[in-house]
Amino acid sequence: MISKTYKQSCYLLVLFVLLFSGCSDVEPDNQTPKAEVNEHSVSNSAVDDNQMRVMALPTPVQIASILSAYGVLYNPERLTPTNESHVYASNYSRAICSGVYAVDLGYAALFDDREHSIKYYMHLHSILSDMGVKIYSVNELNKRFRANLENPDSLSQIILETYDVAHRFLIINEQEDVGYYLLSGSYLEGLSLLCQSKENGHFRGKKELFNNLFSQQQIFLENLIEVGNYTTDLTDNSQQLLDLLISIRNVFTSCKAKIVNGKLQLDTIPKKEDLMKIQENIADYKAIVMS
Repeated sequence: MISKTYKQSCYLLVLFVLLFSGCSDVEPDNQTPKAEVNEHSVSNSAVDDNQMRVMALPTPVQIASILSAYGVLYNPERLTPTNESHVYASNYSRAICSGVYAVDLGYAALFDDREHSIKYYMHLHSILSDMGVKIYSVNELNKRFRANLENPDSLSQIILETYDVAHRFLIINEQEDVGYYLLSGSYLEGLSLLCQSKENGHFRGKKELFNNLFSQQQIFLENLIEVGNYTTDLTDNSQQLLDLLISIRNVFTSCKAKIVNGKLQLDTIPKKEDLMKIQENIADYKAIVMS
């Protein structure tokens, strides 16, 4: 019998290769973004002892890059406020917040909001430092970030590089659970941005685009829940996170994603109240973690 530790390593090694390999390819106007998924990605099936699973998960800039490429309007009020003087209680809260702020950083950077880009970039590095994450090339990354403030594509790559370095540090130091929390914070903030953009009418005329993105988020959610079962012990923190993910899954159930002829489809279009419920659940969770 293969141990839980070995299984979680099999998940995470492939998981983060996908996460940090770069942002999604985007082809505006004539195509909707495609998720690299197969039939197994939709289910939440058990893993055989000798099996390594390749699981699709979003990068911190996935949602922002697609919103930008398709001309969805930017709104800085969607950014989660930072509190530079706040002292986080644990690496659990630091990791969740790092994931949240990485998505907000990507959102601001890809929409050429330089003021917020610098603010979130510096705040993210501060939290990572408090977590004990040593980014040895931080001075070089800082120089490149400031030098490329007018180049969103380069900023995207720098954000991904920063996460890659942070993740490698966590894996080497056997902190896979912290890496999972960071990834979860990133997913939750991306999903929140997507739902807010839809609720505010910024997807008018882009119905197929939104449905495709929303379908992808459900697949990512199933993968997150499955990975979480192998990555985290049942502490109060991990249970709190898994409870939130499952509550979001319950909202997704009414518009379940499926694959038909190799393409993602939704059984039903998500209702406004579904999107609001997801946002409320995420906002309540962030308020607790960031308090």
